[in-house]
Amino acid sequence: PVTETRERNKETNEWEEGKILAENAWLLRPGECYLGSTNEIVGSPYFITQLSGKSTTGRYFLEIHVTAGFGDLGFMGHWTLEMTVTKPTIIYPNMKVAQVAFFDPHGPIDMLYPGGYSNTEPTPIAGRPGNV
Repeated sequence: PVTETRERNKETNEWEEGKILAENAWLLRPGECYLGSTNEIVGSPYFITQLSGKSTTGRYFLEIHVTAGFGDLGFMGHWTLEMTVTKPTIIYPNMKVAQVAFFDPHGPIDMLYPGGYSNTEPTPIAGRPGNV
């Protein structure tokens, strides 16, 4: 099954045929924010993690996080993706959009992440009052 999108031409205000999307494809539009989630559970009690977009993702003008690019020591879970685009972009389930780096902490470790956003379910977690 496919989905056909229609776009309104800004100059003529007429509807035009858009792209045909495969089942489960998402058309992301500029000016909107989308929450997603990684398939993988990522984190470590020994390393600081950093999530960033892949170079291919950048060429699609897809940003995968707004501010939450680092994982605290002890965080373990599915990462919530805060996605935005600068031009209409189609994404698909299981599309590889991010990469993770692990960094060695220096100095004593006083405590591990207490768990306010730990997420073992692949469901995006929106911001919560009190966790800011």
